Formats: sequence, structure tokens, C-alpha cells
Amino acid sequence: MNKKMPEFWKTWNSKFRKNLSKQVIVNSHTDDPGIANEFASHYSQVHYQSADDAFGREAFLSDRNERILSRATSDSAVLSSLSFELKLNTALISASTN
Repeated sequence: MNKKMPEFWKTWNSKFRKNLSKQVIVNSHTDDPGIANEFASHYSQVHYQSADDAFGREAFLSDRNERILSRATSDSAVLSSLSFELKLNTALISASTN
């Protein structure tokens, strides 16, 4: 295994080091501080502290609970329908074999 390690790293580097030499441009910035500042500026504009919005949180939880209950009701109706069809098919099979 140790003898193959240099071969492994040559293969690894040939596949994954390709992108290291490509220049990254973000809003005309190519240096690390400029790119970092662009990201900071963007995320400071779009970031929203949703935990501080009690109304929004309650609306989300209420909507989520409604969807869960709706799905449970829907699943229950499907299971009831399948149960009825199974009973009907069992009765038909029993009637046809007698």
C-alpha cells in the first residue's frame, strides 16, 4: 500500500488540482479581501433573523401543523379505502370459490 501512495497522490492531484489556478471573479473583485467583502455585503442584505419574528414563526408552525394533519387525514382515508377494497375482494374470492 505504501508503495502506491505517490501514485495515488499523482492521480488525485491530476483530477482535483485543476481548479486551483483558475481566477475567481466576484463582482469585478479578484482578491480575497474584495471577494470576502462582497459576500459579507450580499449576505448582510439578504439575511433575516427569523427567530426574532414571533408572528412569522407562529404562522410557519401553524401552516406546518395543518399540512401534517391534512396528510394524516389523507393517509387515513386512503388506508380506509384500501381496507374496504381488500374486504370486498376477499368476499368476492370467497363467494366465487363456494
